[in-house]
Amino acid sequence: MMRKPLMLVAMAVPALAGCRALDPAPEPLSSPTVAAVEEAVRFHVHLGAGQQLATKVSSPDLCPGLDIRLDLGRGKWVRMVAFAVDCEPRGGDNRQPGNGNHGLYRSAGDIPADRQTGTVATPLGVATTFEQPYYECTNSCRHFTEPVAVIALDKPAHPRVTALTVYSEQGTLDLDGLRALIRDQLSP
Repeated sequence: MMRKPLMLVAMAVPALAGCRALDPAPEPLSSPTVAAVEEAVRFHVHLGAGQQLATKVSSPDLCPGLDIRLDLGRGKWVRMVAFAVDCEPRGGDNRQPGNGNHGLYRSAGDIPADRQTGTVATPLGVATTFEQPYYECTNSCRHFTEPVAVIALDKPAHPRVTALTVYSEQGTLDLDGLRALIRDQLSP
C-alpha cells in the first residue's frame, strides 16, 4: 500500500499580528516528509526519518526574520536564520563569534575576509560556505569549529531579506555534511 507523504506546514503569523512562541515539530516524522517554511524566507525542508523542525519567534523588524532549528538526530542539528539587510549586529561581530553570538550574516559580504570560502549551488541560490571558530564560556571555556553557509536567495520572498544563513551550532555537523544538507534537503 502506498502512503502519501505527510506535509508539515510551519505557518508564520504576519508581522502585524505579533509574535509566536516556540513551535516544536511533533514526534519524529518518517521519511518522506516536507516542511514548508513560510516566513520572511519561503522554502521547503525535506526531513529524513527522525528529523524535526522547530521555529522560534521572529522579530517584527526582521532582525531575525527567521530562526529555525533542524534536529537531524544523533546529536546533530543546524540553525537556519535570516536577517533583513538593514539589521545591525548586536553583542559582537562576525570576526569573533561566541557565547550565543554565531554571527549576523545579511549577505556573503558580511563574512570576515580572513575566512576560507567555497561555493555550493543549492536549489535556493548559490551558497558561500566557510568555517568559523566559536566558543562558549561559563565556568570554563569550550571551543568549536562551526560550518556556515550563507545562501544568496534567487527569489527572495521579502525585499529586505535576501539571504538565508545555515550553520551547525557547536560544529555538530561538519562542513561537508552542511554542504550536502543545503544542496539535498532544501527546495523552493
